[in-house]
Amino acid sequence: MKGENAIIKQINGLKFGALPFFVISICVLFTIILAVFINKSNGTLLPLSIIPLICGLVYEFRILSKSWKVVLVTFLIAYVFSFFAFLPGKHENNYVFNDHLTYWPYIFCFIFILIAISLYDKKLIPELNEGITMLHSIAMAYWIIDMTPKNIHNFFFVCLIVIAPLFIAFSFYNAFSYKPLTSFSRLILSVWSSIVMLVFSIDNIWRVYHYNVVDTTGSWDLILYNFMQYFLLGISSMFIVRNFYMIIGFFPSKEKMFNDDYVDDVDELVELYIERYSDTQVKIKYSIIGFLISTTIFGLNYYFKLMPRTFFIWLSFFIYPLLIAFSKFMVSKYLSKEVSK
Repeated sequence: MKGENAIIKQINGLKFGALPFFVISICVLFTIILAVFINKSNGTLLPLSIIPLICGLVYEFRILSKSWKVVLVTFLIAYVFSFFAFLPGKHENNYVFNDHLTYWPYIFCFIFILIAISLYDKKLIPELNEGITMLHSIAMAYWIIDMTPKNIHNFFFVCLIVIAPLFIAFSFYNAFSYKPLTSFSRLILSVWSSIVMLVFSIDNIWRVYHYNVVDTTGSWDLILYNFMQYFLLGISSMFIVRNFYMIIGFFPSKEKMFNDDYVDDVDELVELYIERYSDTQVKIKYSIIGFLISTTIFGLNYYFKLMPRTFFIWLSFFIYPLLIAFSKFMVSKYLSKEVSK
């Protein structure tokens, strides 16, 4: 596979019989020991919310890696190292097993994400264009309108209300005009998309974990909604973490307080932001179609309250690429039929 690093090539070259036997043995042994401790402490092995979260992680990583071997090896490594969660803390005088058990699955997910980022760093930086940025801007406008009545006195929210319209207007201007995309405009639009995704990520994480468990005692639609929240969070988690690192890269650290190393890092980050943004302009007719569809869908959800705001936004981000891929497939199929006539 072109562009793979050496580690990924080695993993893909493995045969299942050649998978490290001792790693699988350690996983089985740790699981047995853990089950014994859980049985003694009357705990629960996994909260139900973790299951769709991990399913979302695995689903997105499988699409990213295109290899079940890479997924399996990553899963095993993350699983083994996640047991460090059960080690007592440096200042932990009273060891409580159930507290460590609570953190364990989340540490597993975090290690899994870090491994995924280390293997597919560039692939986790999504390519952007005027159409995607316009969708982000429409979603942000919808989010602000729906949030305003409850957060009008929040300082950070007010700052966002003041700043966001400028970026939204700039993204619309580029989407509905044929003005050439300069490096500066690509940088601004790329950074704006990162800010939008960061805001939605924080809001999504807070709201998902506001409901600590998946309720299985309610109606089926409520159960499905709860599971989908965690599943979508799992799908987006790798991109959320990678996007977060791209944002904080602009801030200096103690070791790099506006020195030459900091300037070099920022220059490299700026290049990364520009390179991921396509300089191919979207046709205005496609921008109009996308604008009408997006505003109609978000408007209907705002008026009828069909789905919670944050869940609906992330669901639209999940479905949008699928619709684009399906549209391209149908168009290519139609063109191939026309050519064969």
